[in-house]
Amino acid sequence: SAMAAASCGACCPPEGTRPRQATVHATPSRCLREGRRSREYRGASGRTLMCVCLHFAIVSALYPAHAPVVVVGAGVAGLNCAQQLTAAGIDTLVLEASDDVGGRVRTDIHEGGYLLDHGFQVFLDAYPEAQKVLDYDALDLYRFTPGAILQNGENRCMVMDPLRGPPRALLAAPFGTAADKLKLASFAVRLLSGVFPESPEVTTEVFLREQLRLSPMIINDFFRPFLFGIFLAPLSEQSSKLFSFVFRKFLLGHACLPAKGMGAVPRQMAASIPSTSLFLSSRVVQLQKRPSSSGWEVLLAESETISCDHVVVAADGPEACRLLNIDIPPARSSICMYFGFQGPAPVSEPLLILNSQTLIDGRTVNNVCFPSVVCPSYAPPGHNLASVSLIGDLVSDEAELVNHVRAQLTTWFGEEAAKWRFLKSYVCRYAQPAQSPPNDDQFMRNVQLEPGLYVCGDHRATPSLNGALGSGALAAQAVRKQLAHQDR
Repeated sequence: SAMAAASCGACCPPEGTRPRQATVHATPSRCLREGRRSREYRGASGRTLMCVCLHFAIVSALYPAHAPVVVVGAGVAGLNCAQQLTAAGIDTLVLEASDDVGGRVRTDIHEGGYLLDHGFQVFLDAYPEAQKVLDYDALDLYRFTPGAILQNGENRCMVMDPLRGPPRALLAAPFGTAADKLKLASFAVRLLSGVFPESPEVTTEVFLREQLRLSPMIINDFFRPFLFGIFLAPLSEQSSKLFSFVFRKFLLGHACLPAKGMGAVPRQMAASIPSTSLFLSSRVVQLQKRPSSSGWEVLLAESETISCDHVVVAADGPEACRLLNIDIPPARSSICMYFGFQGPAPVSEPLLILNSQTLIDGRTVNNVCFPSVVCPSYAPPGHNLASVSLIGDLVSDEAELVNHVRAQLTTWFGEEAAKWRFLKSYVCRYAQPAQSPPNDDQFMRNVQLEPGLYVCGDHRATPSLNGALGSGALAAQAVRKQLAHQDR
C-alpha cells in the first residue's frame, strides 16, 4: 500500500520510496528528523528561515491518473495561475522539474547563513500584479534608497531620485547638464500623473536622445549602465514602452529585498496551493492529445502519464519552446557572483553601484550591491555580502573570472576587496527574454494556443516579475473562461 508522511514529524522513508510531493511552509515549523531527506534553512542566529519538508510515497502512488488542470512549472507565473484556479475551486495539479519552487526567483542558503538569490534581483513594490497577490507585510520588505552611485574608475558620485532627492543634490550631481536634470524631473512628473508617451514604440536609445532630448553625457554615464543592469541589453535593443513603465514604478515605489530573500515570493504563493497538488522533481517530457477524446496526456520523465482536460505550460522560454514548438524571444544572459567578508561594507548606504564603463562581455562588472546593507539578514552578524553582476554569458572558467572580477573590485573599493571570500556564482543563460521593438499587444501575447492548451511566463509578457505574474493571471482567466463555456 502507498505510504506518505502525515506531518513534518514523519520518520525516514520506507524501502523503495523516494521524495516527490512537497509541503511548502510559509512559516517556520518542524522538519523531518535530522539526517532525513528534508531541507531546513537556518540563519546565523539559528532561527528557521524557510523550510521544505519532503513527503515520501511509493512511486506508483505519486501522481493522480487524472487532473482537471495541470500546470507545468512552479515559477511565479505557474504559481499565480495555480493559486487563482485553486481559489476558484478548480482542482489544479502543479508539476515542477526542479527541487524547489520559484523558477529563476529562488534563494539559496550558503554556509554560515548568507542568503544568495539566483542572480541579482530586486522587488519593485509598485508592481500592480504583485500588489494583487502578495502579502507585503509577511514578506518583510527592506528598501533601497531611491537613487544610485555611479562608479567611474576610482571615482564615484551619488545620483538621487529626481523627485524624492534634495533638489540641490540633483542639480549639483556631476553628471549630465542642468537642462538634462530639469527634463528628467519634468518627465518624472508626467509619468507620475499617468501621462505616458503616446509616440510609437522605439528603442530606448532613440527615446532618450530624440524625444526627451537628453545629452549624450547623461545617457552614457547614467542610463546606459542603469538600464543595462535591468534589461541586460544595449539601449539600442530596449523598448521605450517598457522603459517608461519600469521607470514609473521606480518613481512610484521602492526597490526592495524580502527579509528571507527573493525566494520568499514564490514560497508565499506556493503556501496557498494544497500540498497534495504540488509535485517537485517532476519533469514533463512530452504533451500529447488524448487519442480517443478531448484533453491532454502529460508524460513525465518517470514514465508516468497524467490525463488532464487543460494544460498550462508555465515553464521558462526554452522549456516552453521544447514542449510546445513555439517561437520565443532570444535569451539575455547574466552572471551574478557573491562574495562574503567580515566587517563593514565599503558603501554604507543601501544603494546600487553602477559601472559607467560597463560592457556586455561576461567579464566587466555592471553593478555591485551589498544586500546585507539593505537587509541585514542577507549575511551573518558581523559580516556583509557583496553581489556582483555581469552582463553576458560565461566566456572563461570560473576561477579565472573570479580573479578578473577581484581586480575590478579592488580598483573600486581598495585592497580589502581582494580579501573577500568568493561564495558562489550563478550563470543565468536565460535570465530574461529579449524585448527589442516592436512588441505587439503591449507585451501581453496570447496565452491560449488552442482549446485546452495554454502558455504563460515572462516570455509572453514583459521581462519582469510583474510580467510573469500578469501572464499567469491571464492563463488562469483563460482556463476559467473555457471551463465556463463547456458548462453551458
